Amino acid sequence: MEHNAGDECAAYLQYINDEYDRLPPAVAFLQYNSERQLIFPSMLQTLNSSVPSLDSMGYLALSKHSFEGSWPAPCEDTAKQATFDRCSRQAWRHLGIESPPATFRFYANGLFAVTRARILQRPRAFYADMLERLSGRKPAWCDGPDTRSMNHSQQALRVGDCHVLEKAWHVLFGENGTLPPPTVYNPMRAPSHAVRVGGRFYSYRMRPCKMISSNDSTTIIRGASD
Repeated sequence: MEHNAGDECAAYLQYINDEYDRLPPAVAFLQYNSERQLIFPSMLQTLNSSVPSLDSMGYLALSKHSFEGSWPAPCEDTAKQATFDRCSRQAWRHLGIESPPATFRFYANGLFAVTRARILQRPRAFYADMLERLSGRKPAWCDGPDTRSMNHSQQALRVGDCHVLEKAWHVLFGENGTLPPPTVYNPMRAPSHAVRVGGRFYSYRMRPCKMISSNDSTTIIRGASD
């Protein structure tokens, strides 16, 4: 696939659009330097350890870092909150959800594996339309397909469509908006393996972002006052 736009969203969607009729049984979507963020030190170890779970679960986030809290955008800069709220509502409607869930948990960095069956739950035209937006050929929902090519001062205030989608890939592929917390999810996605512990961040009702300690055994979403 000749595609290198500098953001993962357009590349992922380009692959699905191009290969829709000949997808393998499962696909892992990764990006440059993913090893730093995965649940195991290498891509190969991560994929080998997760394959049995993927067959039964259909979708697996592969990042060790999780974010949870109130939508829009847990732990995002407050300067971006209003933009996230505005443009993400359009994205949610495109996913067939009239309004965002009140609470949300996602695993960071846009690293995941998904079965062919889950991908094919949506028609090719759905992915083609998203590709048009994420490649800049159709008007964006937010401040452009991606903001990482902008200068630092612009990035601090603007939100790209890819930034929204990074948080919602799991919903696109049929998962609930609130994925299980790491203490529950890690044994599900890599049974009988000790995975790398990542950061677990949370933010509610636009309060400052906090980090839950890595050895926290809490299995429900916690409020920012905890």
